[in-house]
Amino acid sequence: MSAPLARSLRVVLYEGVGSRSIPDADRFDVTRNPKDQLAFGHGIHFCLGAALARLEARVAFGELLPRIRDPIRQDELVSWTNVLTLRGPTALRLRFEAPHLRAAHEPALSP
Repeated sequence: MSAPLARSLRVVLYEGVGSRSIPDADRFDVTRNPKDQLAFGHGIHFCLGAALARLEARVAFGELLPRIRDPIRQDELVSWTNVLTLRGPTALRLRFEAPHLRAAHEPALSP
């Protein structure tokens, strides 16, 4: 739907809803096409720090994920930020066993 806007009208762009049009927007999906989101902007307004942010995430997850198995969300209800420019959980508490604790409870893997 389109309509002319009055000159006196103030318009606010809520960029946080830009990526909400993709299916299952609330579900974390690593296979999702990165071109379907607006987190780092678009065109000449593309975030200069995007490559660094992606590299930091790759390193962090590359170090963290091999150390944990079967994370379980601690809280049923997740509280979300109440900020116009940022969308995400305020906290995401997970529980998991550290590898040194797991080794005592599991049999050795056969070659």
